Amino acid sequence: MTTLFAEKPFPRSILIAGGALILASLGLAAAARYGDVGTTRSQREATIETRAFIAQDRAEGGILLTDAKDGRVIALIEPGDGGFIRGVLRGFARDRRASQLANADAFILARRADGRLTIEDTSTGRIVDLDGFGPTNRDAFAKLLPSREVRS
Repeated sequence: MTTLFAEKPFPRSILIAGGALILASLGLAAAARYGDVGTTRSQREATIETRAFIAQDRAEGGILLTDAKDGRVIALIEPGDGGFIRGVLRGFARDRRASQLANADAFILARRADGRLTIEDTSTGRIVDLDGFGPTNRDAFAKLLPSREVRS
C-alpha cells in the first residue's frame, strides 16, 4: 500500500486548487452574509393600530392573553383551540428560552396602513408578518385588535 503513492504522489496542483476553492467559498459566503446579498426585505408601512399584550401559560394548558397596559383579559385560548396563535406564541417562547430572556415581556400586534398585520416580540425584536399565513390565520390575530374586539 505504501508503495502505491510513493511511485506516483498526489498532484500538488490539485491540492492547491482545492484549498483555493474552499477559501473562495468561505470568502464569498462571508461577503454575502455581511453584505445582505440575496436577502429580501419588505418595506414596513406606518402603523395605524396596535395592541400590546402579554401571554401567560395556564396550568390546564390554556393561554391567557392580557392587555399590557391595563391588565384586562383580551382572550383565553383553551387547550386544543387557537392552533395558529398557540403556534406563533410557542415559537416566540422558544426563541426567548434560547436567548435566556424573560417570558413576561409584551408582544405587539400591529395593523399597518397597507392592511398588513404583524406581531413583534419585544424581547427578541423578531417581527412576523401574519399575512403570509393566509386569511384565516391572519384573522385569528386580527380579532385581538381593539377595533375588532367583541363588545359586551
